[in-house]
Amino acid sequence: MSRSRDIASIMGATEAENTSNISLGAGGGGTTVSFVDSDGLLPSADLAGDSGDIVFSRSSNKMFVGEGSYWRQYSTSTINPSVEMLIVAGGGGGQSGGGGAGGLLYYGSETPKTPNGSAVELSLGNTYTVTVGTGGARATNGTSSSVVGSGVNYVAVGGGSGAHGNGAAVGSGWTGNAGGSGGGGGGNNAVGSNALPGGAGTSGQGNNGGAGFEAGNSPAGGGGGAGGVGGNATNNSNSGANSATGGAGLAYSITGSSVIYAAGGGGGSHNAGSGAGGSSGVGGDGATNTGAPTAPDANTGSGGGGGGYNNANAATVSNGADGVVIVRSTGQLTTTGSNVTETQSGTHFVYRFTGNGTFRV
Repeated sequence: MSRSRDIASIMGATEAENTSNISLGAGGGGTTVSFVDSDGLLPSADLAGDSGDIVFSRSSNKMFVGEGSYWRQYSTSTINPSVEMLIVAGGGGGQSGGGGAGGLLYYGSETPKTPNGSAVELSLGNTYTVTVGTGGARATNGTSSSVVGSGVNYVAVGGGSGAHGNGAAVGSGWTGNAGGSGGGGGGNNAVGSNALPGGAGTSGQGNNGGAGFEAGNSPAGGGGGAGGVGGNATNNSNSGANSATGGAGLAYSITGSSVIYAAGGGGGSHNAGSGAGGSSGVGGDGATNTGAPTAPDANTGSGGGGGGYNNANAATVSNGADGVVIVRSTGQLTTTGSNVTETQSGTHFVYRFTGNGTFRV
């Protein structure tokens, strides 16, 4: 039985059998599907010539078949829409080491950044719960972001915090915390030439933090990012600069504009230069004891910058950035929550959650 005859059977219609078995859209007896942006744009003229035609309305996710004098809506109860999703957790806070970026999950068609899979088919009529992770305070991991509902349970892990620095015995420095991406290892002004490891990243979501180092200027490691590992601290003298930059983030155009998400924070240093945040400062820049880290870009899930060996300076400038959840759909969704915005990008609707909420398809 041909594909076009299958559709007729589903709709309870009859037609002459397509004996040549021509597929939809192939011409010579096949059936085509047209697209309109809304129900109100269905053709209104020459309906006799449109009899049997099929039209899909993007805004309502409805399908219509021409009856010669009017359009009959085809039941959408079996049509499950597919949506693109970007889920970014909160970034880790800096300390001596830079904070690791929040874990990043992406489902869609952008290339080459497809670590998690294609667009997600959702169940029509169901509600999905969105949780947006917050950035970690100084020396604290970020919290997770998630989308949970029928057939979907996606959780991006919060970024690992940067490690504490220490002016103590050789080998006594701390390791960066694990997370979506790992935090940078701490610095230690005991001159022992030991690397102080960064924290581990989560496979498919981020990368490891860079190592700190035991040297006179207490250089700490950079936090990991979604697009690369954190930089290792430089083995140098008391006057040398720390080159431990944060790991790179990844750029997506799911909102219609390219934005970099999930970059790592730069490593700090006690009394010399410090590492820059990943992706040219999307992650927080590191600092020395006499300076202050810079804040990461808001709602990117990027890591906070590290400070001198015994602190990250001010209370909030070392914080990781809050995360974000973005859903892109061909049809309008019903949403709840005070921190969700709806925009249009071409024929798509884009929902950007910067706080908790829900959406219904």
